[in-house]
Amino acid sequence: SIPTPAAPTTPLPLAGDAEPADQFQPTRTPVAVSASAPPAAIQGQALLLIAEELATDCPLESLQSLLAAQFPGMRLTVQPFDGFTLPALPGKALPAELFILAEAWQPPLKETEALLALLRQALGASTPITIVLIGKPTATTMLTPVAPEHLHIWQQKMRALGDPMLAVQPLIAP
Repeated sequence: SIPTPAAPTTPLPLAGDAEPADQFQPTRTPVAVSASAPPAAIQGQALLLIAEELATDCPLESLQSLLAAQFPGMRLTVQPFDGFTLPALPGKALPAELFILAEAWQPPLKETEALLALLRQALGASTPITIVLIGKPTATTMLTPVAPEHLHIWQQKMRALGDPMLAVQPLIAP
């Protein structure tokens, strides 16, 4: 059984929302661990996991706007989690897509790989998982561009996992 997170989920409807369907199906192929290809539009329900330490300071409205620009028509639920253990997936249906907000300047750890393996097992092979990277925070915002070298490290590590439905992309391009 999947543990229930301490923090509640916060639904964030994005521009162009439709009412959620009873069953969600993936409707896009993720960016193949590349920052250069623009993402395709998706329709439906998506889940964004944010580590609790990031969720505390994350400007959710700004995050929502940036994600809405990259993924038009997506209905997003934000769920804080501890960053290392499999969070409870809300609702009866699985999300059409899963996003994970990560700090690009922190290289991926073995724990990240283990979490991705657990998520893949829970979601199945066809659900896209996209790691959305943010850069090093400044004194005024935590949503900053990703340094190209950090993006490259994440792309290499995630490509090595061999998951064709796993994508890595910056929230704000370098």
